[in-house]
Amino acid sequence: MKPIDLKFAIEIPDLKYLGRGPSCTGLNGWSTRKEFIYRCANCDDTMNAAWKNDWTCSCQAMALDSAAARFGSYYGDENILVYKRLSKTSGFLQQFLKTLRLKSPRA
Repeated sequence: MKPIDLKFAIEIPDLKYLGRGPSCTGLNGWSTRKEFIYRCANCDDTMNAAWKNDWTCSCQAMALDSAAARFGSYYGDENILVYKRLSKTSGFLQQFLKTLRLKSPRA
C-alpha cells in the first residue's frame, strides 16, 4: 500500500521519529518495549508498544489483537509511524540546541 500523506506535524515533544513500519524498531518485527510509541498515519492516534490489551485507533485502521498477538494497520504497516522516547537529558539537550540555533546570527 502507498504511504498516507500526513495531515499533522511529524514531531512529538520528547519523542524521536524513527520512520515508518516495524523495520524502524531495529528488531525483527514490532517491538513491545515501552520506549517505543506507534502512531496511526491516518488519524494521529498513538499507542505505547508495551500495551497488553486489545486496542484500536479512532479511525479503526491501527489495531492490536492481544489474543492473536497481532498488530498492524488496515493501510499497511508502513502507515504506522514509529517513535522512541528520549531520555529527559536528551530531550532537554535537543531543546537547548534548537534554542541556540534560533538565537544564533545568520550569515
